[in-house]
Amino acid sequence: MRKTAIFGKKNCIEKIDLESVSPIWRSELPVGFTPFAITQYEEYIIVFSTKIFSQKISCFRKNSGTNLWHRDKQQIYEHDPFTPLYMGKYLYYLAKRDTVAKLCCETGKIIFRKPFKKPLFSSYQMFITNQSLFLFSKKEVLSVDIDTGNISRDDKLSDKFNTKEIEASLGNGSSFLSVIQSTHPSNDGGAGAGGGGDGGG
Repeated sequence: MRKTAIFGKKNCIEKIDLESVSPIWRSELPVGFTPFAITQYEEYIIVFSTKIFSQKISCFRKNSGTNLWHRDKQQIYEHDPFTPLYMGKYLYYLAKRDTVAKLCCETGKIIFRKPFKKPLFSSYQMFITNQSLFLFSKKEVLSVDIDTGNISRDDKLSDKFNTKEIEASLGNGSSFLSVIQSTHPSNDGGAGAGGGGDGGG
């Protein structure tokens, strides 16, 4: 297996063969945008880029570099840090502190964007297990329908599962994208990283 890596430059990303030091493919970003974070999930390359006061998220195929979509960051999420979970071809995340969203990696389409009733001083984390999506705070566990986004209180878990001391989580059957502090890209073009949410109170 040859050694390869993907690098971001202003206006583009390139996949490079490190043995021949030659490009395998090159794909364009929106004009004037510079990538500050690149991540991979299965066959998808997700690129976060910035231009003055604008930010975009782009998706490419890993093997060919084919661009699948570009979206303005604000169209996808408003809540930092951005800590999505992946399952299948979909990305699940908190678009706002009180809104859960599902995005299709293949098309960039928002499948659902559902608000829920969040107490003023509470915050929520999310986990996926066995095709089921949950939100939890220090006081309750909410169940989210992965197809429709409908949200309801899970009485059994809320009553019997003590979430007060939980600071981080990872369910079964999902992948986690490292925290992307998209509002604070570093000066050298790297992605800023931060800790997970506190789970609220």
